[in-house]
Amino acid sequence: MIRAAAWCGLGLAAACCVVTPACARRVTQANGTTVVGNALHGTITIHHARSVAIIGRGAFDPSQLGLPLYPGAIASRTGAWEERTESGIQHVVTLTTRDRFAAVYAWYRVHMPPGSEQTHLVANGGSVASFAVGTLRDPDQRSVIITQSGPETVIQLEHLHHPPAPPGS
Repeated sequence: MIRAAAWCGLGLAAACCVVTPACARRVTQANGTTVVGNALHGTITIHHARSVAIIGRGAFDPSQLGLPLYPGAIASRTGAWEERTESGIQHVVTLTTRDRFAAVYAWYRVHMPPGSEQTHLVANGGSVASFAVGTLRDPDQRSVIITQSGPETVIQLEHLHHPPAPPGS
């Protein structure tokens, strides 16, 4: 009977943790910066002055980047981050796959717009390729960087959105 009551109490405590964000959040403040850890979403949010950064697997949905997602690639341990400042919004997600660099590169060559390839370097110690859509003056810039890192191929996807510059600037 005591054991059943203990399990019931533990179950109630666990239910409270699921329902109450206080169990899943940790807030730290110092020097005008607030850091909020959220275990339920796997994120850390950093607030400072007029900017906010969200880091972790649950930071945002990678399908919102407007970039092709390599089939079977998974979010890396750090996952993704979103930064919101006065100058715009930046989203970055890092994916990994056990597929060979050459296969991932070939897939992105087909799925990125013509003329978007910026670099392609193959070397014994590692390889890198990059694709970019948009220029520094465009309100939307998107990029893909592929690197070989040991047995894994790492894919970094980035989307930067900033308001267009006022006319005459």
